[in-house]
Amino acid sequence: MRKRKVLALTLAVAMTAAVFTGCSLKPSSDSGQAKPAAASEEAKETADASSGQDAGDASADQASGDLKPLRVAVQPYYNGMQMAYILDQKLDEQNGIKIEPILFSNGATQNEALSADLWDVSMTGGAFVFGVANYDAKVVGSHIDGTGGNELYVRPDSPIAQVKGYNPTYPDVLGSPETVKGAKIIMATGTTSQLCAVKWLEAVGVQEEDVELVNMEYAAGYQAFLAGQADAVVLVSPYCYDAPEQGWVKAADLINLDTPNYEELVASKSAYESKKDEIQTFLKLVYMANDALEADPEKKVEYTMKWYADNANEVTEESARAECDLKPLITSDKAREIEMGIYEKNYAEFMVMIDKLDSSQVQTVVDNVKPELMKAALESMK
Repeated sequence: MRKRKVLALTLAVAMTAAVFTGCSLKPSSDSGQAKPAAASEEAKETADASSGQDAGDASADQASGDLKPLRVAVQPYYNGMQMAYILDQKLDEQNGIKIEPILFSNGATQNEALSADLWDVSMTGGAFVFGVANYDAKVVGSHIDGTGGNELYVRPDSPIAQVKGYNPTYPDVLGSPETVKGAKIIMATGTTSQLCAVKWLEAVGVQEEDVELVNMEYAAGYQAFLAGQADAVVLVSPYCYDAPEQGWVKAADLINLDTPNYEELVASKSAYESKKDEIQTFLKLVYMANDALEADPEKKVEYTMKWYADNANEVTEESARAECDLKPLITSDKAREIEMGIYEKNYAEFMVMIDKLDSSQVQTVVDNVKPELMKAALESMK
């Protein structure tokens, strides 16, 4: 098997500050799923350290034009890659704000920091739903179509691989009740890989109690399936890139299961109430970046690799290109077509189904979807 440099950030790297375009990113502590509780001591220390630098930055900004600061929570993955372009091109300063990026190891730590008001806006993935449900954060936009890269694989000699289009609504999906019942399926609980597994079972008419769902983190799940364990595995990028080389057959993905999945832009409750102008400007910058990068695929790959490299991640050009192809950035034109609230409601209901949210919190999520600033930002771009 060809070796590929995996994108996952180790804990040691997550606790190391990454420096890019003159801005020091402060990493938060790593943790599991965030719940309504006080932020960790590490997160508070992150805020204290950031505040010390921010004060100096603010003074410099005032001397050079009184730029309005905006603290943006980012992760060292593809869902924050636009930040590399925005800062490199100094789009924030050109538009009257000063972005202060703060690095978190994952969406859970971003949510944990909400209780201490450590950031104003975040660029995040599916973990958005917990910050919105538990801390009244506001979904203010979607910036990446993350539907691609969530794929369920079986081996070529599996009975599952021999049946295609059992459900005519999903003509490209493999499997049937007879071939899937009793299967052992590896996936990561509470993630989009579980969403893919659940939607696949629905499509082929199989109940969850009729299969064995095995919870494994992505890297461990890949290795376990490679070692011959289980009948199916759900892989996300970058692990799904190697699946065809192993001869594995894709039985389903979120695309052919017609299940959209977006990366989200989320504002804290306090920032939404006090920094609307700055948030609107930030949204404008994100869609400006998306328009420029989607119009120039080579530049998009370049800035994806830069973002990973600047945050101590190693990624091959091949892997970066595959991720760019799988997950298109949401351009300003595409953003105008999205009816915000539908995806967020569906995702919240999925989290209720797998016992990660209470059913009463679905309406909280729906009520906290606020498209007004995105619409205003898009209008200003015309």
